[in-house]
Amino acid sequence: MKLLLSLILIATVVLHSQAKTREEMKAKWHELAKECQKTTGASDDELEKILSHAKPETHEGKCMISCAFETMGVVKDGKINKDGLEAWQKESPIPDDVIQMAITDCEDVTDDDHCEAAAKIGHCFKDTLKKAGLFPDD
Repeated sequence: MKLLLSLILIATVVLHSQAKTREEMKAKWHELAKECQKTTGASDDELEKILSHAKPETHEGKCMISCAFETMGVVKDGKINKDGLEAWQKESPIPDDVIQMAITDCEDVTDDDHCEAAAKIGHCFKDTLKKAGLFPDD
């Protein structure tokens, strides 16, 4: 009985800490997107699209994603930065196996334009999270 209570307590703490981490990650993403909006000249409409996980339509919106991903270290030179993505995962509530799946699914996604590449990589990440059941369908 004590073991069962201990397991329930541990599970509750883990779930609570993940929920907190998700909120912290969301807050960091919002802050980063707002900073990148300033440097790229993206509109408030594009910022709202990105914050709601919608695909940006303008080049400035795509560059906002590029700025954010490069600042996070998950994209470098228009390609996935595997080391950066794995380092970011340590702060993320996304399980390691899903990150590895995203690396496999998205490592060949690129474009000569780093902004276009980042938008394509972001869309690929979103698709991977959906396959893993970690992102709601649109």
